[in-house]
Amino acid sequence: PRRAIAHRANIHPGIAVPHEVSGLFYTGQGLNNRTQCLLRQWDRMQAQPLNQNGDEGYALTFSPSGDTVAYLSPPRRLNVLPLTGGLPKALSDSELNSVTDWTGGLDWGADGQLYASGRDGLLRIDPRNGTRALVARLDSARGDLIFLWPQLLPGAKAAIVTVVRRESPSDPERASIGIADFGTGRVEVVVQGVRAIYAPTGHLIVAKPNGVLWAIPFDTHSLRTSGVAKEL
Repeated sequence: PRRAIAHRANIHPGIAVPHEVSGLFYTGQGLNNRTQCLLRQWDRMQAQPLNQNGDEGYALTFSPSGDTVAYLSPPRRLNVLPLTGGLPKALSDSELNSVTDWTGGLDWGADGQLYASGRDGLLRIDPRNGTRALVARLDSARGDLIFLWPQLLPGAKAAIVTVVRRESPSDPERASIGIADFGTGRVEVVVQGVRAIYAPTGHLIVAKPNGVLWAIPFDTHSLRTSGVAKEL
């Protein structure tokens, strides 16, 4: 029931298109009916598992150079895999949220760091050695339960997250979009919604619980919305 936030919004945080690869990476049904990271090349009909060890995989994200992929595996394992070949490097982390319950969300920022949903808030993780830092903490007074699906904003000083509240956490209507300010360590809610990404046009693209997308002008310097929202 906790995954209803993703399902009711008709979105899937497991799709990624890397640079210079003629295909699409996505999360889907793989070996033995397990959820895996798959590559569907445009010139082939059959998708292939990203790796052959049968691991489950969620929340794909690519390094800024596009030559390495990171993904999550149950219950709380972060994997880093070079696309040139080899086995994934596992960065086990008890501070990550359960992938089984939430799918979590993962972003490989332009600053070379990974951003993931942690038990106490938003984590910044070094993909080379797994060292981590809490960059935004859950607000217990507001009733925060978890931050999902982070995306680093330009300037690497803040990130978009979905804020899920302790009260009715499986109800998409109660989810909201927040901006995690690394300077203050706080998340400010800016709009109701279940997931958002930042577009190069200077907009937040927000998915509403009914599946409709909205574009909202957003200022990455002030970290605030800066105009009228429009339905897409």
